[in-house]
Amino acid sequence: MRTTGKGRARRLAMVVPLLISGASAGHASDDDVIEAGRADFERHCAVCHGVDATGTGPLTEYLIRKPADLTVIAQNYEGRFPFDRVAAVIDGRADVAAHGPREMPVWGYRFSATPDRAEGTHSAEERITAIATYLKALQKR
Repeated sequence: MRTTGKGRARRLAMVVPLLISGASAGHASDDDVIEAGRADFERHCAVCHGVDATGTGPLTEYLIRKPADLTVIAQNYEGRFPFDRVAAVIDGRADVAAHGPREMPVWGYRFSATPDRAEGTHSAEERITAIATYLKALQKR
C-alpha cells in the first residue's frame, strides 16, 4: 500500500522508529532513528555533502554544482523542515529543477537494490525516512 503526503508522513512517524530499531512498541526512540539516519548519511551522502552536511564533501571539486548545505533546509522554507519534500529528493521522486540535470544518485532505487545496513536489512523507505529525520535534527536554528 502506497500513501502520499501527510498520511504517509504520519504513518512513517509512527512505524519507522520501531522498524529501524527492531524494538517492540514503546521502546524505540527518536535517537535510534537519528542514529540510523546518521550512519546511512555518513556512508552514502557525506562524500558529496560532507560529514557535517554543509556541502563540503571530498568529491565536491569533481561535481558540476556544489552540493547543497543541508543544515539550512528549514531556513530556506521559512523555519519549517519540508520532510516529505526532502524524502522525495533523496529517493528520486522529486528533482530540483533549478539545479539542472540530477547528479545526486536516486537512493530509493539504490537502497531497494542493496539493503546493506550493518544492523540488518531495512526497506528503502525506512532508510530514507531515517536520513530525512537525521537531516531535520541537523537544522540550524
